[in-house]
Amino acid sequence: MISDILLHGRVRLLAAGLLLALVAGSGSCGDGLAPGGGPDGETPVAMVSNPVTANAPAATASAALLAPAVAYVSLVPGTYPTGVSATISNRRTGAGLRVGLVAGGLDPVPIAAEAGDTLAFAIDTGGVQPARFDQPVPVAMRARVVRTDPPPGKRDVSLNVRVLVVFSEPMDPASLTGATLGLELAGTPVEGEVTLSADGLEATFQAAADLLPGTDYTVVVRNGIRDSDGSELGAPLTADFTTVPSGTALSGAIEVVVGASGTDMDGEYAATLDGARRFPLIVAYPIQPDRPTYLPGVPAGNHVVSLVPPINCLVQDGPRSVTVTAGDLIRVAFSVACVPFLGTVRITAPTTGPIPNSTRYRVMNEDFGYWDYGGGPLTDLGALEPNDTMVVRTAMSKWGGIYWHTFGLGDVPATCIVQGPNPTEADTLTFGDTLDVEFPVTCSLPSSSASESSKARARGSRP
Repeated sequence: MISDILLHGRVRLLAAGLLLALVAGSGSCGDGLAPGGGPDGETPVAMVSNPVTANAPAATASAALLAPAVAYVSLVPGTYPTGVSATISNRRTGAGLRVGLVAGGLDPVPIAAEAGDTLAFAIDTGGVQPARFDQPVPVAMRARVVRTDPPPGKRDVSLNVRVLVVFSEPMDPASLTGATLGLELAGTPVEGEVTLSADGLEATFQAAADLLPGTDYTVVVRNGIRDSDGSELGAPLTADFTTVPSGTALSGAIEVVVGASGTDMDGEYAATLDGARRFPLIVAYPIQPDRPTYLPGVPAGNHVVSLVPPINCLVQDGPRSVTVTAGDLIRVAFSVACVPFLGTVRITAPTTGPIPNSTRYRVMNEDFGYWDYGGGPLTDLGALEPNDTMVVRTAMSKWGGIYWHTFGLGDVPATCIVQGPNPTEADTLTFGDTLDVEFPVTCSLPSSSASESSKARARGSRP
């Protein structure tokens, strides 16, 4: 008999984020800095917002009462230049999530938390051991600008650039106007339109006409911008950039947006230009189509844009051919279908010797992800008869294919011995493949039966 069991693995999701601050220095909660929290009690590595209502800009008063409280967390770009990913865990709830880093930082994403909770961070910097630190969720924290795009000092910017400003927590859309956020040329406001993303975290400014070539512009974020709780932005900000020189506007830009459907969509995506240049495209759960990835500095001419999805997802419309014009911005949308991120394990118990009647082993399992804190108790997968096979579909990591699995064989009769480790670890489960776990068992006669059998043989040998 082959039993087929579907395990809903304990991948513990955490709506998590790392608050990215452009301003460094010590301070108090009142001026936007979390108190302490750094590895050595210094300025915090990450900044964590006070708890707010998720999707606050769109929430009604009644919905806000029912919505869970979340905090937002982010890292400054370049905080961990070789950083690959970050695992964040709420020590009170035990929930955790692994998220990818881009340019050594991370835009804010929400984490279910209350004031006073402690968030544990583990940053994969490419070394043997992750960088670890804890930070508290503060009672109060002013919102900050996480980053701007173009970043400060950027040169050769496209003439039709879409200016992006990322905030540390959801902002009040009524406070985002041309008077509080925009672009200036030598102190004179540039005419254009300001929009705010549905989650309240990203504001964009699109100039009404192409910018002048070879010209210095300033992104201006002024006082008067408020967060969803009505508190003013912690500090205004300016960021200068320079457009491409006149007559040398040989590059444009491409924006890539992903629309995903199915299950386990929150993997790591990457856009590839002409099969060679990879741009990380980290899509936080759930998929947010209003958050495209920006590919700047693309040479004018014909190009092919491809999307590299997570291993459990399939791109529906394949590579896209585009023609980039100098100073132009091309938008490319991909559709992706995803399937459950499960691996298959085949468990057998080959048994030799005199097997006691009605012997049925009990198969146990424990699984936990990379940098999870502790794992959990063993799970009973059911009974397995000697020399039979059990097939288990179980959760695995969405970030690299490694997920720790421990399997054990229980209810083994006293006259039988498992030849090998029990329980045993199996840590090479890969999506789409089948992992074999074997428990060889050797059985023998009970000692009393063996003694009687010896006596009978001795009696039979007498003359």
